[in-house]
Amino acid sequence: MMTRPLSALDPGPGFRHPPPQTPALPRLAEAIVATVREPLLVLDDDLVVHAANPAFCDAFRIPPAETLGRRLADVGLGAWDIPALRSLLGRIIPSGSCVEGFELEDDFPLVGRRSC
Repeated sequence: MMTRPLSALDPGPGFRHPPPQTPALPRLAEAIVATVREPLLVLDDDLVVHAANPAFCDAFRIPPAETLGRRLADVGLGAWDIPALRSLLGRIIPSGSCVEGFELEDDFPLVGRRSC
C-alpha cells in the first residue's frame, strides 16, 4: 500500500505564486488535474468537489457529473462520507497544513474494498 502526502492547498516551499492577472491559470490547473495518474479530487473549504480527474472517476466508477458541485459526503452514493477522512480534512483545511501517511481503506459501491 502506498501513501502519499495529503495537502490542504499547500504548494510547498519554494512555490512562487503567478502574477494575479494570469488568464491561462485556470486552464493550466485543469490540465494538471486531468493528467495526474492517481485519483484526485479538488475540494473547497466546504468539501465541495470542484474537479475530479479521470483516474478518480475510473477507479471508483463515478461519472464526473455525479461528483462536480457535490459535497464530498454525497459522492458515490455517500461512500465518501467517511468519518476519519472528514475529521482529517476538518483539521487540515483550516490550518493549511499537510498530512503524510494517512491511509484510507473502505468499501465503495461498484468497486468494493479499496485502499488509498
